[in-house]
Amino acid sequence: MLLLSWMIDPKPIDDHVNARNWAAYYNVVVDPGCFNAISERAALLTKTSSTLSEWENSDFGQLLRVTDVRTLTQVREFWIKYSDMAKLSSRKFKEIRERFMHAFRQIRKEKVPGISVSGLRAVGAPFMNAMESVGEEYNRFWETGIIGGLPEFTQMATHINPLFVCSKLGGDQCVIHYGTDPILGFHCAPAFAETIGSPCLPKSPNPSIRTSRLDENVHRLSRTAVVEFKAWCVSFQSVATRSGLEQTSLAIYHFCGDAVKFCYSLLSAMGKLDTAANLFDTLAAPWNPPLSTSPNAEFVRQYDVIDTSNLGDHMELLNVLTCTLPVLKSSASSVLYTESLVRCNTQGSSHFERLRSLLCGDHASIFCLLRAAPME
Repeated sequence: MLLLSWMIDPKPIDDHVNARNWAAYYNVVVDPGCFNAISERAALLTKTSSTLSEWENSDFGQLLRVTDVRTLTQVREFWIKYSDMAKLSSRKFKEIRERFMHAFRQIRKEKVPGISVSGLRAVGAPFMNAMESVGEEYNRFWETGIIGGLPEFTQMATHINPLFVCSKLGGDQCVIHYGTDPILGFHCAPAFAETIGSPCLPKSPNPSIRTSRLDENVHRLSRTAVVEFKAWCVSFQSVATRSGLEQTSLAIYHFCGDAVKFCYSLLSAMGKLDTAANLFDTLAAPWNPPLSTSPNAEFVRQYDVIDTSNLGDHMELLNVLTCTLPVLKSSASSVLYTESLVRCNTQGSSHFERLRSLLCGDHASIFCLLRAAPME
């Protein structure tokens, strides 16, 4: 939300602003200017979110909406933590940085002792030219805390990023997932359109393709992601500005909590599930009260597209399907996206056997019951 709040600002997103936005969202260490910008914006967001009505009437709340008071309270707690980091003594701040970065580097050494090539998904077609560069980019990120160790970000990066330090799970301890890689959210194929990343590859018959040094390839890969990030930010700012002028229905709702619980709450609010049949209501613990979603809330509706990321890896695919499909519109054009990042243990098995294992039954029968058609 902090990043998106910068997108709402009328200030044009030039290279300098984009560098700040990127560093705040993707770099573990940042320069003093970015650190101060994070602290100041967090303080401003804290000031305008004392109550839900105050937030909804603010310039930020028109676009960046929250589903309930509990979500706003939890988010606001982190904004306070971000701004308070600027009040720490230099000694305390240095201690946190050194401890955090040591733990950060240890995570990679313990969890990924070899070479990580998960970033090849971001490269696409020319992945054969990118194997060495992708692995090196990952290693440099986990060594420096900056994508590809780009010099334009590392030179003045003397501060730890509050957005990485503060977490609900670890407090100010490093709990960053070992699979984290900034390039994963971008299309980085253009970085290798004219390069061969490894001397081990056979010489290309195409004379327009040249061989580049590994360092150059890593930097091109990293900067391709930064440039694409800028294009996305500029596009989003344009849509957000137009939405404000034309009073269109663009809104981004935020919810902090259990995804399945939220889906069942939506179903109850839409009248698709009786309250007595909602286990999250009838079996709620005293310290975890049920969600009270109003049927008149704007986000209570069926959706055209739902992206569940890799939730199925953590709560089983069948649980994801049964709670999200009823929230999806009953239309041939509606799409529910799922993905899995867990390595398949059934070596040599077919895709159908893998799907049968995930669904705990015959895939054709299960999808008929769910009234859904699988696609890959």
